[in-house]
Amino acid sequence: MIARTMTLSVAAVALAVATGPISPSLAADVVDLEMWNAEDLQDGWRASSMTDVAVYGEDGEDIGEVANIVVGPDDQVQSIIVEAGGLFDIGDTHFRVPWDQVDLTPGAEGVQVPVNEDNVANFDLFGDEPGAEPRSWRVSEVMGDYVRLEDGVNYGIVDDLIFDDGGKLKSIVVNPSVGYGVGGYYAYPWYGYDYGFDPGEDFYDLPYGRDDVAAYEPFDYDVYDDIL
Repeated sequence: MIARTMTLSVAAVALAVATGPISPSLAADVVDLEMWNAEDLQDGWRASSMTDVAVYGEDGEDIGEVANIVVGPDDQVQSIIVEAGGLFDIGDTHFRVPWDQVDLTPGAEGVQVPVNEDNVANFDLFGDEPGAEPRSWRVSEVMGDYVRLEDGVNYGIVDDLIFDDGGKLKSIVVNPSVGYGVGGYYAYPWYGYDYGFDPGEDFYDLPYGRDDVAAYEPFDYDVYDDIL
């Protein structure tokens, strides 16, 4: 599981190049944090709770673990990437399973996929990946990135992503820098490609200012301890 506490490099943050403010055409779509109820996220699951969990095959055998999660441009989980060790006599390998074929019912003990020795070749790692932009992306491309506020103000680090039970990305969890004088974790609405998100960048930009985050309450991360 990905650690919840990460160490910020103040020097690295200081090197950030500020981006411009959010487009006026998108400003009306920004969620008012006073109206945002992070408690609704408790029915979902965390990216960090899915990563590294055991993966069981069609017959219930332990075949590996979840190495990554692939998210589409529409913020919907597309698939999971499985790291398998010595699977079906083909050695260590990776394969990709569409999200609608992933069974979460085993709960925190792992997930089950319809993979067996006869069909494993159908779950090629690259599949039918479209080449058009915007592209799909892996959660590992965002986890641990720095976070900026409006006008390029440095804020913190991406600690986690929260999806609803249908696999839709709903929130980003941020751990602020020590320079803000506060600890804990803060769950903000997710803003994707329509707001300038780029999974290839080192920064994730939140459309909020210092005053907005200063008045925002911490997120109760502990409610997810027993939830996949």
